[in-house]
Amino acid sequence: NKRGLINTIVTNGYMRPEPLEELCKYLDAATVDFKAGANREFYNNRIRIQLSAAVPEIIPGCCGGYAYVTDGSDGLRIIDVSDPTNPIEVSYYDTPGSARGIFVDNNYAYVADGASGLHIINISNASNPRLVGVGIYDTTYFAYDVSVLGDYAYVVGSNELGPDFIVFDISDRTNPTVVANNDWSGLDIIISGSYAYVAGGFNGLWIIDISEPSFPILVSTYNNVCYAQSISINNYYAYIADCDSGLVIIDVLNNSNPRFAGRFITSR
Repeated sequence: NKRGLINTIVTNGYMRPEPLEELCKYLDAATVDFKAGANREFYNNRIRIQLSAAVPEIIPGCCGGYAYVTDGSDGLRIIDVSDPTNPIEVSYYDTPGSARGIFVDNNYAYVADGASGLHIINISNASNPRLVGVGIYDTTYFAYDVSVLGDYAYVVGSNELGPDFIVFDISDRTNPTVVANNDWSGLDIIISGSYAYVAGGFNGLWIIDISEPSFPILVSTYNNVCYAQSISINNYYAYIADCDSGLVIIDVLNNSNPRFAGRFITSR
């Protein structure tokens, strides 16, 4: 740096935390060379980042500039946003429940539909979305959000009389079947690597090992929050929308020991 030079490396994104921490003392920049195209499963399984942060997701036959919006009792709305200054609704699918959360993967939209459970909708033709399958746990369950990895859909919600964290086998999308259920209530879920991170309301943050989908394991919790409503993961940090208490940032480098990193209070 004294001579106006910078130190940089090209990496494939794989490195243990210990050598990375030591190497960063001498680096100014790094170029990460991602492989496997826009394969969501590869990125979720092998690299601790969200695919959307790395490359644009390519969804053959249905992406092309559409936004998929859950609209409560009005179900799923599909909006053409190819011209951001003039968004146009091209179709909608009126789910029977209250559409709360959504996960779009390839030609399918997975909708957390409140008391109606999980709805799988074929969106290969954005102008004509079609119901493919329905996954219902029980009549007391209310689904808030869903995330998908491989052949499994992870649904979080609330259930006064039973489990809240439900895992569906969706290898046959016409017949989603429950393979696991646990008492981890949640409002929002995101998957990074082999872990599910759940914003659990008054319960704070749940960190769950899903390396074996039919046997998820609670790794740790972080409950020094007011009411965890929504969550996002970037690198080794969890960003939690904490109701009126603003934004809470949690260091999840060690999933077994999440630590407070920072807070921004938005209330006035």
